[in-house]
Amino acid sequence: MSRALAAVVGVPLGAAVAAAALLSVWLEPRGVAASASCAVGVVVPPAVATVWLARRSAAAAPAARVAAVVLGMVVRLVVGLGGGLLAYAGLKRLMPVPPLLYWLWLLGIYLLTLLVETAALARMTKPSQAVKT
Repeated sequence: MSRALAAVVGVPLGAAVAAAALLSVWLEPRGVAASASCAVGVVVPPAVATVWLARRSAAAAPAARVAAVVLGMVVRLVVGLGGGLLAYAGLKRLMPVPPLLYWLWLLGIYLLTLLVETAALARMTKPSQAVKT
């Protein structure tokens, strides 16, 4: 696994675990853990797919790289926000989770993952990091 993929998975996961551990002291622990895990599960996989796609297209023509970035953005929005809505609908049937708590988790993990993903993609300017197809 490349460093970029490890960062895209590890940073949001680590931040979610640390923040959930802190918030569980003041808020209901099951709701915090459920919201954090849903947010990570919905947001991180599209980011991994985007970084993987960008690595695969790094050696391609510029139009292919732009298409990969646009496709990654669409996948991130559809899966991240649409999947977040579906996950919340299923989660609130299982346990009472405050809507604000859930959506703040989703937003926080989304923005953190986007930041890490952007940094990882910005570092992929060297042709040596491109995967030859």
